Amino acid sequence: MVNYVWIRRELDNIFLDPTPFVCQRDLCPNTGNAEAAKVCYDHCISITFASDTPPPLYLCIECANEIHREHPNQMFFDILHPMQQVSMVCENKNCRSTDKAAISICFSTECASYNGNHPIRYCEQCHNNRHNNRRGGDHIVHKSIPPTWTMDSEMQTYMVEAIVSLLKEAKIPQVELKEEKKEGESKEGKEAREGKDSKSPLPALDNITVEERQLLGRYGVWLLVGRCTPTDDTPVEVLGRLLAMIFHWFHMTAYSYDGQEESTLEKLKTETVCNWLREISRSHYTLFISCLLPHPPEYARIGGHWDTLSSRTTHLKDGLNRLFCLVPYEVIAQEIWDYIMPHWMEAIVNDVPEKELFELRIILSKILDSEMSPLGFNAKKMYQFVAQRFQKTSARVQQQALHWLQTLTLLDILIPLNLLFAIFGDGVSYMKDGIVESDGEAFKFSELEVPGTADTQKRGSVSAPLVEEGDSAKTSSFSDEESRLSQQAEFETGAEHNLFCCLLMLDILLKQMELQDTDKHTGLNSTLCKDVCWLLKSMVTAAWIGNHSCSSKSECTYCESSIMWHQLSLELLKYLSPVFPAHPPDPPLEEISEDVHSRKSPPESDKKEAKTDAVINMPNPEVHSVGGVLVHMPHVCSVRGIMTATVETVSEQLDLPIIPAERVVSAYARAITLSESDVATATALVVRAQVIGENDEPVETDSGEDIDNFWQTSVGKFRFNVDDLPQPLQYIHQLLQELSNVSKPDILYYMLQCLNVLILHGDACTKASRDHRGFFIWCQENLLIKNFWDLCNSEYSHICQTVVPLLLHCITLPAGSDVFWRVIQEAFHSPDWCVRFTAVERVTVITRFMDSSPLRNLQQLQAALANAFCYLISSMDDNNVYVAQRATLYLGTIHDSAIRSLIMCLESQFDAVIVDRPMVLQSLYQLHNSLSERKILTWEFFLNRFDTLFIEAQITLEKTGEITYLRGNYSFNNEVSDISVEIFQT
Repeated sequence: MVNYVWIRRELDNIFLDPTPFVCQRDLCPNTGNAEAAKVCYDHCISITFASDTPPPLYLCIECANEIHREHPNQMFFDILHPMQQVSMVCENKNCRSTDKAAISICFSTECASYNGNHPIRYCEQCHNNRHNNRRGGDHIVHKSIPPTWTMDSEMQTYMVEAIVSLLKEAKIPQVELKEEKKEGESKEGKEAREGKDSKSPLPALDNITVEERQLLGRYGVWLLVGRCTPTDDTPVEVLGRLLAMIFHWFHMTAYSYDGQEESTLEKLKTETVCNWLREISRSHYTLFISCLLPHPPEYARIGGHWDTLSSRTTHLKDGLNRLFCLVPYEVIAQEIWDYIMPHWMEAIVNDVPEKELFELRIILSKILDSEMSPLGFNAKKMYQFVAQRFQKTSARVQQQALHWLQTLTLLDILIPLNLLFAIFGDGVSYMKDGIVESDGEAFKFSELEVPGTADTQKRGSVSAPLVEEGDSAKTSSFSDEESRLSQQAEFETGAEHNLFCCLLMLDILLKQMELQDTDKHTGLNSTLCKDVCWLLKSMVTAAWIGNHSCSSKSECTYCESSIMWHQLSLELLKYLSPVFPAHPPDPPLEEISEDVHSRKSPPESDKKEAKTDAVINMPNPEVHSVGGVLVHMPHVCSVRGIMTATVETVSEQLDLPIIPAERVVSAYARAITLSESDVATATALVVRAQVIGENDEPVETDSGEDIDNFWQTSVGKFRFNVDDLPQPLQYIHQLLQELSNVSKPDILYYMLQCLNVLILHGDACTKASRDHRGFFIWCQENLLIKNFWDLCNSEYSHICQTVVPLLLHCITLPAGSDVFWRVIQEAFHSPDWCVRFTAVERVTVITRFMDSSPLRNLQQLQAALANAFCYLISSMDDNNVYVAQRATLYLGTIHDSAIRSLIMCLESQFDAVIVDRPMVLQSLYQLHNSLSERKILTWEFFLNRFDTLFIEAQITLEKTGEITYLRGNYSFNNEVSDISVEIFQT
């Protein structure tokens, strides 16, 4: 008997105890109540003593003795009554065994006579005493089924097939699926189908309901658990077949029903099957996981989709459903999960066509739900099988894992962003610092071989191998279909693989941010933006950018991948940075409401107060002098008719305070008076200089401190560490360092676009000039201004359109104007005419794309542009004919709005710096003669300049005491207006 207790518990309410036989003699004195003790098989006796009863004839002991006296030749046999109850202990009254558990049932008359002619149950000791070589050899004995592994091969086959057949009885009901398909039919089609079915109904195979069929599998479970406990000698083929079948049974019974059936099956799973499976996983670990793989061994391909001809997608979908049905019962441990999931993901990537990929979306979303996962793992443990592929592994191994994540992202499966940053960070760090494997290839496996029992104890060292493209098809019996990755470009070098991995990382990250509805345009101070900048900076420093030299004229795969990487990095930064620039360009002049040309004389009653309340716009001392630079240019003073102006330096004659542009650290000295008696005893103590940090705070230094932390600038030495800066600044610093190493214009364009988003939209440089002044000044002098100036070449206008706003913005920040002036001076004063030739082109390019930058309220920028424009105008008189001709031609290509802005800069320089006025006038006059159709000099220009001269003259007279208060120039303006009207009339 198969653990009869379980069956008894379930069937007591269905099968009642059979009624014992009674005496059938017509003249029995105890008719209906006498229990039969003998049986006679002679029909003559049956006809004589029981006319209506066919043989055999059952008789009680009294009737049998009476008939035997009359017919002594007849044979009467003892009757064997049915078992009224199944005892679990030995029924021998003289049993002396300590273990009285019943193991056998004897149906012989000799043994049954000891139990009232009922079959008797014996324990092991009593069974051996009653049935041995001396006696009981011919008794009919029924014993419990022995363990499956002790049976002979034929009996073992019957046993296994019996269990498989019982477990296959549980099936998913097809009625609901058919009804769903029929819902879309028309009314006429439905009536025709019903009429056809009524005419030729199909006979049912049996009368078992779906619920009862689900319950039939219990008997196979009891046989499996009770009689199939594996040992070390258990054949792996047999055990693997049974194991795969029980997995299939879990899948079929997952669609349980409300009521008694559901509770019965769930109780059976939790109390019986799960413990058996856990024991199998401990004793036969490799066999256990082999049956959970997408391509199991041949002997484990049984039940469900393995019994039908299905596509690859259907096989994987049903296999994932089977795996998911095991998850709630804690059968899938962490180490099992980490082993089998790489195989499943690789099979999905290689075997499922992209058009059928969404069929796996629902089941994968259930399994990989990071918030409500049935696995019982957190997100970090759930994706540990992915994270392991980024820890000290080659780029090819990382590339396989990235294809898994890309497929999951394509199916809209959410992966926590912090987990992605940690995983990608490990991979990129190893790209930069790790040692690439010698072959650089991923591991392969063709078909998982189930090792013997000697290898089952080594499960701790088992790690899931990775498969290459095509290996999945070798292990499956699916139909031939093209792999989704078969046409993927092949890379050769490690740098190419690193680049492709970084490209996939950004693609996955950007798509995940969109799927999770991450807040957009949160600025550079958000945690997410800092993580993104850190990852981008790490990728840039992974030694792949800028190191590729492409000899072919057409774009190679590496170049295209590099461009795509920068495009994705730009999209990430746009996703997080503000939409609009922090400093928008100036609005058109027509939109300015105030009338800049209005001049009104103050009332007479206010003239007395004008002396104390008048506000004079004095020149800003911080603005650089154009004249102080340009008067030393030898080719400017060449005589050319009326266009020559006599320029002399008059700064010594001006009583104007000069304050340097940059803030300096103040120093104090104390005067100490010593008497003659104190001179001999006076001592002096020399202390070392105090180091000031970039924010003017005292810095404690050590004599052995690393000198690399001190950065030399024109302002002084600053101490800072790049690794301590905010992540956006570190990324900007790295991009600026790479600008000079990149020659591809497309890559340069997207790098500059990234800088544009960070600097102009995120306002990173403005914040850095306040919070990290030393670092920013060093960048201005070494990376920003010079790099941007070198990129202002007309060959690539799209690059110039991006770099000019960056250059102009940096000029407005600390040390920007000084550096720009030095760069301009070095370029136009260079003895090499080619350098001056290029400088003319670059200044022209700056003027063409300056409209997108604010200008009106930025006096430093106006002075810098006025300086550059004066150099450009003066280049028309350059000693080299090529430079002069190019300057003359390029001036004509500057559009009108830029000309107006540059004239405004020159006017501002004229008003602000007195020493530059002759040079400004000469440049304007020369420009007026070169571009006569542009109307460079107008009455408005002279009127505004006369206003400035008039006020300055009054200030001088007020200082000498010749006038007591300032007067307006209203009458003067009227006189000039009358003169201008007469001139225009003539």
